[in-house]
Amino acid sequence: MRFCNSGLTTSEKSDVAIVSKEGERFEVKLFESEIARELNYLGAVSPRSLQKNILVPFSSNTVKYLLGLVKVSDCIEEEDWFGLEKSLEEIAGFGSQPNYPKIRSTKEAICDHILSTLDDCNCFLLHKKFRQFDCQSHANKSLEYILYNLIRMVMIDGVIDVEFFRLPPEELTELLDNDGVNLDKEVYVVGVIDKWISADFRNREKFRPMLMSTVRVLSLDEEVLMNTSNSFSQYHLSKKKPRKTCDLIMIVGGWLHRQACDRIEWFDPDSKEWKVSQQRLPMPLAYHGAAIIEGMLYVFGGSNGVRTRCETWKLSSLTWKWEKCDNMLEPRNYISNSSVVYDDKIYVFGGQNFREITRVATRSRTGEVYDPKTNRWTSTGSLHDMRSDCAAAVFDNQIYVCGGFNGDNILSTVEVYNPIGDFFSRYIDLPFPITGHCLVTHQEHLFVVGGFNGAQRLNTIWMWNRKGEWQERSEKLVFGRSTSAACSYKGWIVSVAGYTERVESTCEILLPTPDAARFGSIPPIPRAKSALKVLHAQNWRRRLENRGVVEAHLAMSEEDYDDEDGETTSYMSRSDGTG
Repeated sequence: MRFCNSGLTTSEKSDVAIVSKEGERFEVKLFESEIARELNYLGAVSPRSLQKNILVPFSSNTVKYLLGLVKVSDCIEEEDWFGLEKSLEEIAGFGSQPNYPKIRSTKEAICDHILSTLDDCNCFLLHKKFRQFDCQSHANKSLEYILYNLIRMVMIDGVIDVEFFRLPPEELTELLDNDGVNLDKEVYVVGVIDKWISADFRNREKFRPMLMSTVRVLSLDEEVLMNTSNSFSQYHLSKKKPRKTCDLIMIVGGWLHRQACDRIEWFDPDSKEWKVSQQRLPMPLAYHGAAIIEGMLYVFGGSNGVRTRCETWKLSSLTWKWEKCDNMLEPRNYISNSSVVYDDKIYVFGGQNFREITRVATRSRTGEVYDPKTNRWTSTGSLHDMRSDCAAAVFDNQIYVCGGFNGDNILSTVEVYNPIGDFFSRYIDLPFPITGHCLVTHQEHLFVVGGFNGAQRLNTIWMWNRKGEWQERSEKLVFGRSTSAACSYKGWIVSVAGYTERVESTCEILLPTPDAARFGSIPPIPRAKSALKVLHAQNWRRRLENRGVVEAHLAMSEEDYDDEDGETTSYMSRSDGTG
């Protein structure tokens, strides 16, 4: 490097400046800037300059990022991404050293911004870059994405990063041998192998025996083995244990034996049993909302059995610590089935505010939306009808809200919210008034499951058939139940707990798709409860297993059934006709 003062540009003279590789000069004050002191430490001082110029091995763009003159998050254009990658390459080595914490934080910010673009079309490329630049934590996150989505990308959607086809056979073998590969059928691994080999059959077919050693024979269906016995018999298949299912059903809180509870429970489809997590909620909650967005568990609203809540909490599966988020705009109760996730935002509609009980309008017609990126709740367009105990679901990029209780009557009305236009439109009513029910998107249809019509709890299933009418299905629940929870999971609608003639612990599965998982049945949850929130927890097995389970949780006792409405000892005595 030549230590020369010629060609330096600056708007003002300064005693100290950082000089980039292009010769651009950036004035700094060492005693005020930690990053300037780090650059001063690693840079070289020009001996021929009248002023102290610290020459650093970084481009001008990189220096701007380091000094905070340009925000990493402002890089959105295509040419910006090339510059960002170049800056990451320049600081990668320094950002891994403990002597340069500010440089390391800039490296982390660049990696975070790049990771925010992770999708099917670039996941392998980003994983390669993160490993190349020694960004291990981000490489782990991109690998987690690949493992979870590999089968879907290759075998179902057919849209995948071209870097997949450029993987060396050794890397593909290591990838397919990973316990974390998310799949419903082990034979899909063979399909992935076929796709990779087909990109260059002449030169790659010789690697098939090595790749086939990742297929786990104990996970293959007997029918598959019989139909393809000749092709499998020539390979040494793996005798490793079957891979565990990545997706789980998670129960968050609920009304348990006359009080709200703080339990998190999850269903293990491989052992076919419910487990109680060692992780607890930040407080006991029932009639609340919960959602999972980008690996974070959020809980909000509901009641702790004493008063209606407006708090929002976020749980990271890395630290397992609850973090307080922005409060809801108003306290909301009875929202378990009327909160949904759309476009990575949480929407909540209706409910009841305990502080409004003395007013005429005790139920709410308002809605609000939470954006995790800004940590802010904002109001949405209002419902036409005020309602609590209603149900909502995302369908055709809109949010359907139906039924519920307005304080005097059970409703049959249906409203559809347009997230882009921020308004509600009335829709075709349900065939009858209903409250305390579930609304589930399943098989590209909407299904109303269970509920209470003012006289009895229902075991019926109604489907919106896209022809402008609600159609009753021949399939029925074994028990008529209300204030329960339901979700679509592994090709089934799963109905969990609630009220029948008593507080219920049983689960039911129905309406299977042709490729639905072979459950047979789902056992009762550990303790009978209602007013719970059920989530389809995608890729949460490893997280919950690492957190640990309660090995000797209390067995369900008869007194769990004693409280017929579950709320006689609190202010939440029902006046909505749900029994």
